[in-house]
Parts: sequence; C-alpha cells; structure tokens
Amino acid sequence: MKTNYDPKFYSDLEQANKYEWIILNKLLEKKEKPFIMNDNKVKTNYDFIYGNTKYEVKFDKRSLTTNNFFIECMFNHMKSGIYTTEAKYYIITNGNQYYKIKVKYLKIDMLKFPYIEFKIANKMGGYLINVKEFLKIKSCCLL
Repeated sequence: MKTNYDPKFYSDLEQANKYEWIILNKLLEKKEKPFIMNDNKVKTNYDFIYGNTKYEVKFDKRSLTTNNFFIECMFNHMKSGIYTTEAKYYIITNGNQYYKIKVKYLKIDMLKFPYIEFKIANKMGGYLINVKEFLKIKSCCLL
C-alpha cells in the first residue's frame, strides 16, 4: 500500500510552528495582552488568539529564493488555508521579515495574482504574490 508520507513536510511544519511562537512573542513585546495558543488538540482554523483577535501564521521559506509568497486556498479540490481561516489577521514570514495583513483584504487582492496548483503528497492550490506587491495590499505592514 502506497503512503503519502513526506518527511520534508513534517520538518517544514515543525519550522512553521517555531515561527508561530516567534510572532506571538513579537506581539507580546508591544503590549501585554492575554493569549491562547492553539495546541492542535481541538480543530480550529487559526493559530492563536491575542487579546480578542485571531491570527493565522504562515512560514514560506521558498519566498527567500523566489521573492513570492504562496497563499494556499485549495487542498485536494477543497477550500483550505486563507479561504477557511477564522483569523482576522494573516501573518506570513520568510524567517527574516514578518508581514501582517487583514484576511479580508488579502482574500480580495490575491485574486489579481497568478493561481498555481502543484502536487507534493496531495494536490494544493494557491496564489503567488510578489513580496513587494504583497506590501502594497491594503492593511499590510511589517511587524
């Protein structure tokens, strides 16, 4: 029986989880607010709550070489990622810079950019947005 196990995926996931904590600490440095970290024991469509605001955090290491962020919206022909998040803010990082943007503006403006599909273990689809163009989307700022 063939499995779709991809050890690289789990390595990337571990690294992405690291950046969730880094971003949370950046927010905590600015103001003291209560937070709830999603421990993944309960299925939620966000990564953490800071104050009363939900955040989704994504790590895109390939953007360091491509200068594009990949915004996932489909997985195995089903809506996922940005389309299913409950978060108010989407934070994406390449490990060097941290970009914060309101999800509602990203959902609108991403449609102006190329949509791509690829298959790793499963079929994934999303939009490629140049990093410089990403900064021009309404409400986008560096953390």
